[in-house]
Amino acid sequence: MANQENDVSHQKPQVAVVMVPLPAQGHLNQLLHLSRLISAVNLPVYYIGAATHRGSRKFFCGDIYNSSRIIEDVYLNLLSTGSEKKWAVGPFNPVVINPDDQSGLSRHKCLDWLDKQGLNSVIYISFGTTSSFSDEQIKEIAIGLEKSNQKFIWVLREADKGDIFTGEIRKPELPDGFEERVKERGLIRSAWASMATWPMHSDQPTNAVLVTKVLRIGVEVRDWACREGVVPSGVVENSVKKLMASGEGDEMRKRAKELGDGVKSSLMEGGISRKEMDSFIAHITR
Repeated sequence: MANQENDVSHQKPQVAVVMVPLPAQGHLNQLLHLSRLISAVNLPVYYIGAATHRGSRKFFCGDIYNSSRIIEDVYLNLLSTGSEKKWAVGPFNPVVINPDDQSGLSRHKCLDWLDKQGLNSVIYISFGTTSSFSDEQIKEIAIGLEKSNQKFIWVLREADKGDIFTGEIRKPELPDGFEERVKERGLIRSAWASMATWPMHSDQPTNAVLVTKVLRIGVEVRDWACREGVVPSGVVENSVKKLMASGEGDEMRKRAKELGDGVKSSLMEGGISRKEMDSFIAHITR
């Protein structure tokens, strides 16, 4: 009996991970992807949302970043001061899709359409889940895309049709006949690379500088200093052409591919992001 009690006392307590989704958090999918990564090493994950937990740092010992040292190593090193740990384990979302894991899912028609297009010939337009545009701006984007004569997929989501924080919903006003005129080279989806930056809020202005000035894998559509004005269709047209139909755009896409390959490798066995995740798991289970 004494030996049994001694054995129990030396057993490590079970480790559980508790996540606290923030109010009005627009990137909950990132939290879910992080949960997936942690669950993959057989650690239970729980969620709490009580107000008493918000802002508490009583047991704080470090930060997890949905970033990669392949992209932001210099800046992550600047943050690594003091005794607090910093783990850059991103990207959280899968970067390689196993076809065997998709056997039970229906194939989206966007993918069938993309398979018929040339390599690197389609631009993807999406402004996320918390940004909204006026009808005037939506029309200018549509006209610019049409005049660019480039192939595109434009995700016109609920956030682009109203104000998600007030519950406003409205039907977007596209130019008359727009969808019919571009149907051979463009898709508009209501749900659902290299970049053209259009910062709207939060950290997007800083991200735009990173993409255009530091990594040099994108073009600037709208400067943050001009955020109050409507971006005319001509600016949209020229930005799309620069990105998709110019030598400069070719170089951007080349750099973006090299960067993407590096990020994918960082998540594989022996890669820097995999090592950071292993370090995090070792820290919380020590």
